[in-house]
Amino acid sequence: MEYTVLPHPTFEVGKKIAIERGGGLAVAKSTPEKEEAAALFLKWFTASELNMRFMACTRYLPVTDKAFTDRMEREIVENSNPNIQKLLCTPITVHAEYDFLHNASI
Repeated sequence: MEYTVLPHPTFEVGKKIAIERGGGLAVAKSTPEKEEAAALFLKWFTASELNMRFMACTRYLPVTDKAFTDRMEREIVENSNPNIQKLLCTPITVHAEYDFLHNASI
């Protein structure tokens, strides 16, 4: 089976905008030890390699620009499934060509 994967639809004129959605992570005020442990977890969780694995399993976009620049193209080349390659190419297009609308910009 062959898939077609397309970026978010847009109007012919105007800005290309994608709605940014996803889970959020926060560190609640606690003891210094627990806050440091939470910060270490977030640093680990958002590291490029792990973040790409998380993205592949959940279909979330990578959380850092570094994951896009360091990993996305390599993941495409290393993956032999053409449908997965198409799936990975689409976020690159959206990341490069679209503005992201998120709660902070409303």
